[in-house]
Amino acid sequence: MADRYPHLRVEHIGDVTVVTLKPEDFFDQQTISVVKGELLALAKSEQPVKLILSFINVQRFSSAFVGALVSLRDHLRFHHPAAEAKLCDLLATHREIFRLIDPQQTLFKLYDTVAAAFRDFQATAD
Repeated sequence: MADRYPHLRVEHIGDVTVVTLKPEDFFDQQTISVVKGELLALAKSEQPVKLILSFINVQRFSSAFVGALVSLRDHLRFHHPAAEAKLCDLLATHREIFRLIDPQQTLFKLYDTVAAAFRDFQATAD
């Protein structure tokens, strides 16, 4: 059986869906489009309310990729108003880009690791 999401590694830890982005580079419009499609397909089929996106493999990305992530977030929130996507494992320069775009972290909360993002989901569930 073919992998449904060849550019994503998807894991489930309890009620949290953890997605690790496999590509290193999100500057090519074709890669962005394909990964955006995979992320939206995952969101439609699994409808995660708690989503962690790991950038552990990502070396660079464009503003178009940030737009794809915002589309994903909007889709999640449309179907589940309480849905939240947390980003982790970003390079320091990438964290700074997100802090400039979204200083209050209203679109995405940033974490150092998957474990830290997961702990925050658990803390807010208590």
